[in-house]
Amino acid sequence: MSNLRISKKTFILIIFLILLVIILLVLKILQGKNPPAQLPPIETITPTTTVTSPTPSSSCSPSEKTRGKFPFVTPNYTIQYLPVPKKFFVMILANPYEKYKDEAEKWLTSYGIDPNGPCVFWTSAKGVAPKTQ
Repeated sequence: MSNLRISKKTFILIIFLILLVIILLVLKILQGKNPPAQLPPIETITPTTTVTSPTPSSSCSPSEKTRGKFPFVTPNYTIQYLPVPKKFFVMILANPYEKYKDEAEKWLTSYGIDPNGPCVFWTSAKGVAPKTQ
């Protein structure tokens, strides 16, 4: 038969783990006995005005005129169409921002796309931004 002697450190570790388990069990039992806090009833708010979401217009999809035009890439801006969100993404790549944004707006308008519409998302490359006033 082997000697079942354990070191003092191992004994202290076992006692610590047993105490930890007992404390956790007591906390779990005490937590289960406390009823959950009651939340106040939710008040129903009736809107006084009707809000309508904008309906997607035909400009959210490329027309026959624009088929095969995307991505439209220039050294100063790019225009891409992503069919899943039905959005046109315009990235201004160079300064002056206003000049190249104006060019991109004219390109979109020439194909019947409203550059200020909800379907056009504008962004710019790092360091390219409108002039601050």
